[in-house]
Amino acid sequence: MNNTRSAASSPTARLLAGAFFANLYFERALWIVYLLRHGYGLRSILALQVLINLVMLVAQVPTGMFADKAGRKVAIAIGRVGSVVFLILLMLASSFGLLVVAFVIYGIAVTMISGAEDALLFNSADENADFTRVRGMYASVLTGAPMLALAVGGLLQEVSWHLLFFSSIAAQAVSLVILGFLKVQPPQRDAAERAQSLFQDLKDVMRTSATVRTLIAGLAIANGAVSAFAIIAQALFAQEGAGTVEISLLYAAESAAATVAAMAAYRLERRVGQRGALIGSAVGHVAMFVLAFTGGLPATATAFVALGGLDNISDPVGNAELNRVTKEQWRASVLSVYGMCSLAVMVTALLITAEVPLSVASSKHVIAGVGMAACLIALACLAMIRPAAPLAVPGRGDIVPGRGDIVPGGQERVSSGGRA
Repeated sequence: MNNTRSAASSPTARLLAGAFFANLYFERALWIVYLLRHGYGLRSILALQVLINLVMLVAQVPTGMFADKAGRKVAIAIGRVGSVVFLILLMLASSFGLLVVAFVIYGIAVTMISGAEDALLFNSADENADFTRVRGMYASVLTGAPMLALAVGGLLQEVSWHLLFFSSIAAQAVSLVILGFLKVQPPQRDAAERAQSLFQDLKDVMRTSATVRTLIAGLAIANGAVSAFAIIAQALFAQEGAGTVEISLLYAAESAAATVAAMAAYRLERRVGQRGALIGSAVGHVAMFVLAFTGGLPATATAFVALGGLDNISDPVGNAELNRVTKEQWRASVLSVYGMCSLAVMVTALLITAEVPLSVASSKHVIAGVGMAACLIALACLAMIRPAAPLAVPGRGDIVPGRGDIVPGGQERVSSGGRA
């Protein structure tokens, strides 16, 4: 009897449920207000934001390699425990030094989770083509959970700040419990061998196929440019006369567009193929930055919302292709290289925008111009990619076979028992 798994199979469903609770940071929209009320100046708060970006930039690849060596479930668990520690230290806010420690821990925690969770998601999917849908569901969770948290956070704070932070901590605890029910196969190599091969594997990753390098470049450049634009969009809207209510509605619209696009990405891929979807998305990126550069507030707002959707088309499709053409033992490391490159592009775009004097060009013209240039380069990279056979070894290896799960060799196993 044939038994075909859906995209939301048992291991996939658990990963998605864990990611949902792990992203319920109810304090995210209010942490700056919280620190301001504790006597910290805006300069100090911005320094913490810069610090976490630097930590993530430095830690992205080493933590991805750690996940490949020690196990992805282990890396995710460490990351979520680190998030709990961060929330506790942030709630205490007893000294700036303690906050520095908290933000360093959180930067490492975020990078521990990112590549490892993506790699486990790939292992949980039926086949490579199905992963675009799974990754779209994951992207919608990463967008939808924070939206819910932002909406509920203000209500929780009306009761007390402690309830706000303890709610975030409880959500992380639930995600850890869900993770505990996910059975994975432990890495085969012992600790000594893992340590010895750490840097060798980094060299192997950097020398991998031209397809991987070009795909990372194209995706990271476009994603980094959009991330930079999204970070300063709030200030751009205010400069162009938008009020706080209008700005809030625009961010809600952008999140909604991102969620819908992420869920629909696999359908577009089926129609035009992975390469067609990626190139079409890149063309859309360029067009929207041109619109933002040439228009007023309506044009900027339209570009902002559209870029959120376009970025969540290219991410699931590109991530699926990146997983498909990457060897199993390198997967989290390669995804971490992608994350590091994207972060570097984002920081570079923001620095360029900050350094250009207003007498030369407005902030919007600078960031939109940088975005146009970056996405044209990304388009050129993606256009160079040709369909290639996957480099991945047969079987995904990490998820322990149960009912309908993938067993080594890529075959489906049907059993009378298994996980619910």
